[in-house]
Amino acid sequence: MALEVRHNRAEHSHENYQFRRIAKNLIQLFDHKGWDGLLIGNPDSDDFSRFRADAILLYNHGLIIIDLKDYDGKIQIPKKDDDFAITKWYSETEKDKQRIEIKGGNSFINPFMQLKSYRQVMYEVINTSTVLKANLNPSRVCAINLFSGPIELNRRAPRSVPYYQIVDEEGLANFLYDYNSVNTFAEDSAKALKGIFPASKWEEVIEIPEEKPKEPEVKQIDLDIESEITEFLEKDESGILVLESMEYKKRDEWVNYILREASNHGIPQTEVWSHSSRIKRKIKQRSGIQSHSIYTSIYGGKQKKSKEDDQEEENEEGLDEREIIGLKSDDILDDKGMIILHEGHLVTRSLNQSPLLRFGSGRLLEDFLSFMRLDETNRKLICIGDPFSLSYGNENESALAQETLKELYSGFIDVYRNLPSEKISGPIVDFRMHLANSIDASCFNNLIYPFDQMNFTEKDRLQTLEVLKAWFSEPVTSEPDNSMLVFSNKDAQKINLFIKQHYLKNSANLSPGDLLLMNNNIKTPDETGLGIPTSITNGMYLLVKEVLEDHIETVNSKSFKHPVELKFQKLKIRCLSLDNRPEAIVWLSSNYFNGEDKLSKEEEIAFRVYVNQKIAEYLKKHPFEDSEEYRKLQQDNKFLDHHKKIFEWKKALDNGEKVKTKLEKEKRKANKIEKTYRREYREFVQRKIYAEDPFLNSILAKYGWCITVHKAVGSRFENICINGSQGENRGYTNEAYFRWLYSAATISHSKIYLLNPVEIDPLMDCRFVDIDEVGWSNKNQKELEFPNYTIPRSLDEKIEDEINHNVKSAISIFSSHLGHSGILLEKTAFNNQYLAKAFYSIPDDDKKQLVIAFNSNAKSKVTSIRTERNGEILNGEFEKGLEKLREVSGDDSQSKSKNIPQDFRFEIYYKWIEQSKTKGGNLFLIESHEYDDVFIYNRDNEKVEFKAYFNDRGFISVITVLRKSNEELSQELENILLNGR
Repeated sequence: MALEVRHNRAEHSHENYQFRRIAKNLIQLFDHKGWDGLLIGNPDSDDFSRFRADAILLYNHGLIIIDLKDYDGKIQIPKKDDDFAITKWYSETEKDKQRIEIKGGNSFINPFMQLKSYRQVMYEVINTSTVLKANLNPSRVCAINLFSGPIELNRRAPRSVPYYQIVDEEGLANFLYDYNSVNTFAEDSAKALKGIFPASKWEEVIEIPEEKPKEPEVKQIDLDIESEITEFLEKDESGILVLESMEYKKRDEWVNYILREASNHGIPQTEVWSHSSRIKRKIKQRSGIQSHSIYTSIYGGKQKKSKEDDQEEENEEGLDEREIIGLKSDDILDDKGMIILHEGHLVTRSLNQSPLLRFGSGRLLEDFLSFMRLDETNRKLICIGDPFSLSYGNENESALAQETLKELYSGFIDVYRNLPSEKISGPIVDFRMHLANSIDASCFNNLIYPFDQMNFTEKDRLQTLEVLKAWFSEPVTSEPDNSMLVFSNKDAQKINLFIKQHYLKNSANLSPGDLLLMNNNIKTPDETGLGIPTSITNGMYLLVKEVLEDHIETVNSKSFKHPVELKFQKLKIRCLSLDNRPEAIVWLSSNYFNGEDKLSKEEEIAFRVYVNQKIAEYLKKHPFEDSEEYRKLQQDNKFLDHHKKIFEWKKALDNGEKVKTKLEKEKRKANKIEKTYRREYREFVQRKIYAEDPFLNSILAKYGWCITVHKAVGSRFENICINGSQGENRGYTNEAYFRWLYSAATISHSKIYLLNPVEIDPLMDCRFVDIDEVGWSNKNQKELEFPNYTIPRSLDEKIEDEINHNVKSAISIFSSHLGHSGILLEKTAFNNQYLAKAFYSIPDDDKKQLVIAFNSNAKSKVTSIRTERNGEILNGEFEKGLEKLREVSGDDSQSKSKNIPQDFRFEIYYKWIEQSKTKGGNLFLIESHEYDDVFIYNRDNEKVEFKAYFNDRGFISVITVLRKSNEELSQELENILLNGR
């Protein structure tokens, strides 16, 4: 066989160059020595995404994990053995004596820690493969840091670190000749590795053009968030930092910035995790950021059942059982390591399980934090996401929700939110910003559509059909750039069938040219035995190439009135979401495909019965007594001890001794051990059946031209068409609808067509009631306001213009008071209309900063002031500053001016005032109360006094005339107030 070389092209050119040099030399070496081997470059596996080594080599003398390092010169590794794994490494070139840090990728403090992590994952790879587990000893896997060289080491690796070496390319041949272990090359081992880490055959004749590695562009991050991140990284204890932004580019910048900075702050291991394989793939497509799926990272421990083990054999069909996939050990994480949870808004603690399967507790966020053990270690967690997007569960229970995090973790939690820069504008950004502001303020009384006939366009039904015809009249040959988005699966199925029948016109049945969207994860089997299985995951698009055959499995059960038919179709498909768009043969679950939403309860039970029937058939042919688990049972010392005692107690019982209770106790203990081994064997059989049975490995898919917004979350399309209507009997003036519409708008790269826009405005249900005299009351306001205060220019220049006058005045007055103590205002930050922050320098301490938060209400009055950082230095000065504010505010309390409230009413009242002027009249606000405002409208010495009632949802519900001097003026007023709605 000699050496077989396979390779996935690496992102950076220098890695491809180095691999090419090594592969050429190894081919010659193997030919010369007559060795057999398999070399996989840049191995990648969806099931083991944490394994990111540069190469794997299996040959006659061992299995070796290789990490490539493009360095030469003197390699300076820590002199003390205790520092070897926790201290940075450096190289020093002979040419210019430049000292360069040798990084362990983006996640680890040095190359050894990087390889240590990969070896731990290789343990899992071997132990989960029947073939590899039988052929290879995971504890004898060797790991090497292979430098381009030549290198000179200041010391050897510690003897306490076995099966690890540092070599350069020149010394690789000697190392491979000298190295020896119990692991050897075998054809079935090589085939198993190729299945786990699929890669294309390496072509030696291809010449890679010379080019310098492309360095990532360094993005400038807001100084405030840089300081927040730095302060968080410098903490010795564990903690959670939440970073929120509407802009995915900003979120990606934060991840890259943190990865660059982590090792500079002594964090030995930093990794990026995301919700699932689907989200991991989407993040990599848009940004190149490598992340690990939470599901594959934390789940896969010992399986549990929802019933007691002693009862597991009672139900022959297993209908009451639910397989539970347990948590793995957390030893893959350093106790001082850090996880960046990217797109954390998708991870929630909401219960997610099927009647047949549950991962852990069924609550992903709870399991994730339990796995992290933040309360027991010094690990850190940074959650980055979009606070306004839909999630896979309840948004208020996501990894961005501070209250939820507080319930699950007792330590430090800080939250930072970034709003889009003013430089970023356009109708889609403006629309998303409008929706986000509504969600943030919990006010859903207005929907503004900034249509521009270019990027954001309204379409009627006929125009929408023309758009769909232009998009989908021909079969899609690559991952689609366009998508129709709706609310329900029922609507999506209806539109998909319309597209198929009227535009593709390829029959009513599933046919070649149809587009499918995956809803589960499978590995397509290689029926020839010559190829490599292809992983197809949730969210990938498939093109139907050929419909091959139909198959029906009829399932009978005591639970069914009639037999249930599980129907399947065998398809030849092309996976449009993978780079090389491979073709594969798959079985499609027709029950799921033709169903409205998901499998029915009966169909889910039928699948479970089918599994148990297959298990029973296998156990009949391969009984427990013939298994490896039975052999282990017979060698279990505890089991043998119990049987020895059982034999002794039986003998004693036969001799008339009263030992029956002791005998039964020993039998129970022996039976318990035996059941453990039987259960392990049954689980092995079940895994084998799931892996090998084509119908249990069938795809769950729907047509893919039109999908729901919930399904599209996390994806991006160039152009989308949204049906804004969610159907009858659904409310629109609520957070759920605004968040749904926000998420839909987020999915587009460039253009949105909107069908059936929902009209919402604060006056949509307002009534005008014309009655005579009604009394009213006036409430004293206790909030602070400073209508006549003049802000000094020296301070005004340091205060953001977006901050309202009352808060500006409060900051100015407070800063003037603190200035006498040498505490000086440096800058301010406008967080939103209800919160502003002031940042102060502290005398004799350049590193510390005093931060004070100023809160205001919807009426722009100051409601509270609090210290956020280093407030202890103020002592009694804080209370004195508050007294000064109350004093200045009290001087202005006699002001009679009535300004328009700075909340949802501002635009309405301003419009009323302007419209009244067109009639030659004037409108004045004279009283403002908690849920009503009082106005006077006058013209030509006639006047009407009225009250506008509003609710806390942002709607004006009733306008009531209190008194009037003229009937016609009252009618005129009604037209002014409500005609524009």
